[in-house]
Amino acid sequence: MEQELRPGKWTEHTPSKRAIEGFAARSFQKHDVNGYFADNLLCSVLGSFLHRPFDLNFGCLLSARIFVHLIIEYDEKDQLTRWVERRYQPTMQG
Repeated sequence: MEQELRPGKWTEHTPSKRAIEGFAARSFQKHDVNGYFADNLLCSVLGSFLHRPFDLNFGCLLSARIFVHLIIEYDEKDQLTRWVERRYQPTMQG
């Protein structure tokens, strides 16, 4: 499931969730700096910022069956544009 928040566009209720495709490692490890920490936190960030749109990716293995992927996106002026939370759980298909 995926939820999205945008700065200045707060809703009174929890943002709606939408279904997403299954997890693919390339959707997370897409930058040149990737790290895994002992407390099950992961990150994928740019090695340098060049005043172009970019995103920061953080993830956490909440359990052996649940992975949460947080994406924080910025525009070319380094202004925050949105936060996206993706939650992955195994399905009957895998």
